[in-house]
Order: sequence, then structure tokens, then C-alpha cells
Amino acid sequence: MILLIGSVGLCACEDILDVPNISAQTVNILAPTNGTILTNNTVNLNWEDVEEATGYAIQVATPNFEKAAQILMDSIIEMDTLGHLPNHLQQNLLNGNYEWRIKAFNSGFETLYATSAFQVNGDEDVALYTTLQLVSSENGSKTDNYTIAN
Repeated sequence: MILLIGSVGLCACEDILDVPNISAQTVNILAPTNGTILTNNTVNLNWEDVEEATGYAIQVATPNFEKAAQILMDSIIEMDTLGHLPNHLQQNLLNGNYEWRIKAFNSGFETLYATSAFQVNGDEDVALYTTLQLVSSENGSKTDNYTIAN
């Protein structure tokens, strides 16, 4: 009986060791890069894929993370059931200075954050709207979309 428990425990440890260590990798930010001035309030955050990552943590702050007045976005993107993992995200922002950062992760490891600062100098009269969509609920109740004006 003791031999059986020992071999089951050994298999569980091997499964943990099979998770690729991505902690030495870096997420390469494609856009917006440091010092970019955007003339559109719709900002496309783009990065290169990190091999063996199963998700990304993305944050946007104003004016920066060191002296953040607000954290405007704190999102997780994970691989879907078909194995697709997006490498871009779109966010509407008012005119101002921003910093965004991203890190990759899998079930056992994560990279350090890659960070980039940029400025939005778009339409001053733009009215930004955020659409919230409840993806699922714990009790299975009906879900709806709601639009909130900023």
C-alpha cells in the first residue's frame, strides 16, 4: 500500500515539473511604445506572443504606475478552449498621459512586467462609453449588456 501512494505522489510532482518556466522571457511591446503620441482616443495595445504562455495580465494607469492617479485597466486575458491567446487589446482613453504594462503567465510561472508610456492627444470632445458584459453568473441567471457613460 505504501508503494502505491509513493508512486502516485511521484506522478503528481512530475506533472508540476512539466510546466515550462517562462520567468526569464520578456513580453515585447509592439505599440504603443515609449514616447508615442496618439491622435486617436481608441488605443490598440499590441505585443508579441510569449512561447508557452497561457495568459497575459495587462494594466493601464494615468499618468504612470509610480504616481498613479488611477488604474484604468487591470485585465487578464487567458487562452480559450481552442488554444487561441490574443496578443492585442483595444481601450478607449481620454486625452492625457498613460503608462501600460503587461506580463505573461502560465500555471507555474510569470514574466516580469514590460512597461511603456504614451500620450493620447485625440478628440477633446469625445464621449467615451464602456460596455460591460457579464459573461457568466454563479447562479445561472440571465445576463444582459449595460452601457455606462464615462
